[in-house]
Amino acid sequence: MFLGNINIIQNGALPDAGSLGVLWSVAVEEQFYLAVPFILIILPTKLYPWVFCGVIVFSILFRMLYLNNDLMLEMHTFAFVGNLATGGLIAYFSISSQRFVSFFEELGLRFIVILYLSIIAIFFFRTEIFSNWLLNILSSSIIASLFAIVILEQTYSKNSIFKMRNNRVFSYLGKYTYGLYCLHLIAAIFVLQITAYLHINTQLWQVIFLESPLMLLISILMAYITYRFYEKPFLRLKDRFSFQRL
Repeated sequence: MFLGNINIIQNGALPDAGSLGVLWSVAVEEQFYLAVPFILIILPTKLYPWVFCGVIVFSILFRMLYLNNDLMLEMHTFAFVGNLATGGLIAYFSISSQRFVSFFEELGLRFIVILYLSIIAIFFFRTEIFSNWLLNILSSSIIASLFAIVILEQTYSKNSIFKMRNNRVFSYLGKYTYGLYCLHLIAAIFVLQITAYLHINTQLWQVIFLESPLMLLISILMAYITYRFYEKPFLRLKDRFSFQRL
């Protein structure tokens, strides 16, 4: 029912099958996708930015209301729905505003370096950076905005340090990211069981150079199989059910 995140909030813990816990974020995405498109069909296109901005403001207010409830802040749909609206907002302006696109085409190298350094800093020091109550409320929106800028920089900037699309490995694995995300914990549990049984995970070098690569390889294999035999047949149906307003 795509209610995994609500289940975790109610029970105060991940599901008994820990590998399913990662699907809480998929639940948030599906709840958004099952609701917002119907709103966009009804409203004229020019009102889309107001819808997305309204959702972002609503999400921030919700986080303010539940500031002292970590489970609500980390798992509830309303606490993260603003992130998805941020994606909708940049998609709208990317299509409708050449000025918007031109701005990101001309991003300076210094700005790009600061952008990626900021993301690295947040990755390692998120708790310390967002320790202030106000920053904690805005943390989700700040992180979403930074990654939105990364997407725009990668798509449009003429001064990029590197382009992920030029890397064949990244481009190839991009098709399988959904399966990688959903299945990587199953692969990790499988590898951990095997290496523990064989007693080849007792040294740090074994964990780094044996366990981790095995987890990645098995995750990729599982993602490829599910994409080829499960996802792809559904993807062929997209054109039959898509809706596009010109």
